[in-house]
Amino acid sequence: MNKTPKVRVWWVQCKPFNESERKSEQATEFQNECLQGNFFGMGWKWTEFNEYSGSEFNQEIASVFKNKVQNKTFTAAQNKYGSMNSGDVVFTRLNGIYYAGIISFKPKVSEHERLTWYSKVNNWIKIGSSEELPPHVRGKISSKVYQGTVALIDGLSALTLMSMVDIDYDKPIINSENFHLSIGDEDLEDLMAHFMSNKNKEYIFLPSSCKKNTPGIEYIMYDPTSEKTIACQTKVNRRIDVGYYLSNEAYNAYKTIYLFSGAGYINKPSELKNVNVYIVSPEELFEVLKSNMRFYNIIKKFFDFN
Repeated sequence: MNKTPKVRVWWVQCKPFNESERKSEQATEFQNECLQGNFFGMGWKWTEFNEYSGSEFNQEIASVFKNKVQNKTFTAAQNKYGSMNSGDVVFTRLNGIYYAGIISFKPKVSEHERLTWYSKVNNWIKIGSSEELPPHVRGKISSKVYQGTVALIDGLSALTLMSMVDIDYDKPIINSENFHLSIGDEDLEDLMAHFMSNKNKEYIFLPSSCKKNTPGIEYIMYDPTSEKTIACQTKVNRRIDVGYYLSNEAYNAYKTIYLFSGAGYINKPSELKNVNVYIVSPEELFEVLKSNMRFYNIIKKFFDFN
């Protein structure tokens, strides 16, 4: 049976600045201060809060602050800070580099001129740049949920971040049913390209096709001899509407459109015969994952394969 630590993992943004100031010298200096002082916190500072400086989070103080600020975003962030406890893990980005640490104490009212609530870590453990993050962690924090002040990280990414700060647990086991949770959306696109190359040896990747304004597909591969094209769509945690590709004549131009979603499909016919849509099975893509040494060597650090 896996060990299941009673630990939560939090993503925090240490950016108590207006949007126009977030790339300023002052913002850089503040994040250096966070790094050197082993602390993190949330903004919305009011001078009236000073009388509570050093007080541990409690609902009475939180209510005073909520009524003073009257901002839903502030209240949501404050509530999450109030849910943090000593021993939890915090993950953040300071001046372009990712760090994690174990929280030393439940958040308190800060004396810092820019912060309302703050806490400290035992020490910041350097994880590295975005490229150095495990694929599934990078994919996790790229979603809109993690663009705000604070958010709870769950699932496999939480376990991975626990391991990075030396919290002991048994490695999760991944298989054909859940492997997609070990990689991010961009990595899933790369994995699909490997699968498509295996199926279509004569086709080559067309880099110029990777455009956000290309509806319904991630990229195109083409056969230089016949000029035929193939394309794909992938989603880690969102379902794909198969009917959209079957009913839209624009997609008839492709020899094959490969689809894969870890979350499943909608409007999927019971059979797909005499059409150019190919739904890649989890088993097929999992086998490609295990044969791809780039992904395999990264993922095996954090998971056991079944």
